[in-house]
Amino acid sequence: MDETKYFVSQCLANIKGSKSHAVSVCAIPSGRSIGGTIWRIRCGAAEVLYVMDVNLRKEILLDGLNLESLPIGPSVMIVNAPFAGGSYGVMAPAIGGKRKREKDDGAAGLIASCMETLRAGGNVLIPCETAGRMLELLQLFGKYWLDNKLGLYHLMCLSHMAHNIPEFAKMQLEWMSDSLARGFYIGKPNPFELVTSSY
Repeated sequence: MDETKYFVSQCLANIKGSKSHAVSVCAIPSGRSIGGTIWRIRCGAAEVLYVMDVNLRKEILLDGLNLESLPIGPSVMIVNAPFAGGSYGVMAPAIGGKRKREKDDGAAGLIASCMETLRAGGNVLIPCETAGRMLELLQLFGKYWLDNKLGLYHLMCLSHMAHNIPEFAKMQLEWMSDSLARGFYIGKPNPFELVTSSY
């Protein structure tokens, strides 16, 4: 905390003393949510990184945080506990007591479990946060339904924001993964052209 106070006092002194030491603020995509950022604040030679919620793993919707975009050796780095899981990542034990991520088993397991329930005559409800995981799940299930021609089973997004969230997502492609946005930029439909219902 003393370092932060020192940084702020130095910034204020620099701003009063010279116009060459203006404060600059830069947003770096954090890889956790659309528009989620790491804040890089510079004042003269001093630099602060404000890192609260990051994801290093590439997902359908977002690329993970690019560590090379972060400065080396900032004056102050304010952090939270690192984001340990993905939207449906599974951690599995490995040799030596370390853990490794089984990347695709989480998504494949989720889809397999849902399909088993549907084929047995059941329904599946997946509660999730509207602005983050919902978009990831819509892409995951939408692609699976399209690839496997599963018109017999209906996908529904039930939320009072079911119409608004994909509409906003259409305008946020620059924050999303390159692989998701690339098709749109070469003339394919927007990946969030979805038929949704509001309730």
